[in-house]
Amino acid sequence: MSDLRVYYGRCQSIYCTPEELRDIELIHGLWSTAYIIPFTKKMIDRATKEKMTPFLEAVETADLFVFRALPNGDIPAGVGKELRHARENEIPILELPQLNPARFIDIETTRWFLHAVGQR
Repeated sequence: MSDLRVYYGRCQSIYCTPEELRDIELIHGLWSTAYIIPFTKKMIDRATKEKMTPFLEAVETADLFVFRALPNGDIPAGVGKELRHARENEIPILELPQLNPARFIDIETTRWFLHAVGQR
């Protein structure tokens, strides 16, 4: 089976961190044949002159776009641009889960929400 080309979009603050390593392990755990398109020095150097162009070109070569939002759920500008480009090119998109404890709601809030949307 050929490699699944994965573009992994994330905020620059995640580069070379334990979170990035966990994400990469998760991607490889889900797809053993995943080839994560690397950010090369040449791409990064080009990006300083050509803004997002090298990254968007790399997105176009992907079979799957996987991204990580910020802990509060916001999507950084650069990742957002890459994500929109993936969508325009009909590349499947997967958001890596956030397990920020602040996102968990209690049972009363859950019941209120369900009532508000007409499910209870």
